[in-house]
Amino acid sequence: MSDRNKIILYPILFLLLIFSCSRTNAQKEFDKPNILFILVDDLGKEWVSCYGADNVKTPEIDKLAASGMLFQNFYSMPQCTPTRVTFLTGQYPFRHGWINHWDVPRWGGGAHFDEQLNPCLPLGMKKAGYKTCIAGKWQIDDFRVEPDALEKCGFDDYWMWTGGETDVSASGERYQNPYIFTRNGSETKEGKFGPDIFRDFIVDFIRKNKEHPMFIYYPMVLTHTPLVNTPDESAPDNLGKHIAMVKYTDKITGQIIQVLEEERIRDNTVVIWTTDNGTTRKITGMLNGHAVEGGKGMTKESGICAPFIVSWPEKIKSGGYSDALIDMTDLFPTFLELAGIDSKEFNSFSDQNFTIDGK
Repeated sequence: MSDRNKIILYPILFLLLIFSCSRTNAQKEFDKPNILFILVDDLGKEWVSCYGADNVKTPEIDKLAASGMLFQNFYSMPQCTPTRVTFLTGQYPFRHGWINHWDVPRWGGGAHFDEQLNPCLPLGMKKAGYKTCIAGKWQIDDFRVEPDALEKCGFDDYWMWTGGETDVSASGERYQNPYIFTRNGSETKEGKFGPDIFRDFIVDFIRKNKEHPMFIYYPMVLTHTPLVNTPDESAPDNLGKHIAMVKYTDKITGQIIQVLEEERIRDNTVVIWTTDNGTTRKITGMLNGHAVEGGKGMTKESGICAPFIVSWPEKIKSGGYSDALIDMTDLFPTFLELAGIDSKEFNSFSDQNFTIDGK
């Protein structure tokens, strides 16, 4: 068997191998790396310039890719909910059961994410000694029914858009005047822009917890519809608004990376930047001179082959590129390994006998 085929057949081993160099610059009192997982909402490769996007420039994301490794064959699920639950559990949808998109706060039906039934990554990270937080989009619990849902899943702190709640019209807002759920309950943040609120929360969490290993899950609300103007620019049409939202996503990415550098923890922070599925089908972009219709909700390449960037200055050489075949289930066992936990050990955290598909 060729080395290339081994890499394709054993993607998780490959990921761990690229993380295997010895540590050289210990800047903190612990050996476990920080993990920052950025999951952008509804964005395909045709809108990231380091992948060949022609309609927009994403200099901060490009810089992140140049500092580490860009992967060409990373696969998500074609819809929001299946991808998010797959990330949390390390299981494919046929196993965890969330086979279609489902907005729990809006559609209810008794559905919710059960951390006792499913493996739950943040619980493992917390057990490993990590400070954990989440900011952005969840939508697999109704916080009115389960106000402690995120704590039960292992998050120390959180600022979340509630998702559109039945009979609460204000809850539909994730951008201008967003409806935000915190430990103090849910309320509209008048005059605020949602992505700014989530960014500021993460920045504050980093500054407060920099002396501890951190697991930060940042499921952005950008660039999901409704297409809106950003604080930086206004556009007369949907395409222009989408481009403005992509630029704002790029800007926020750079701002958070800058904070890691300011706090002198960038070298020992694994940053993974990816998306949950392809772009909304309302939008067509140009990729290396070819028109690409948004593939969200479809199993064609533009719907499930997502951009995927890994940067860890202390371990990964800059300018890397990989054709390795990997998918969302690989992240669960990889993050546990980085935290010093074997997948079998994770099973002992619960009475349930979980199966993790990514390893």
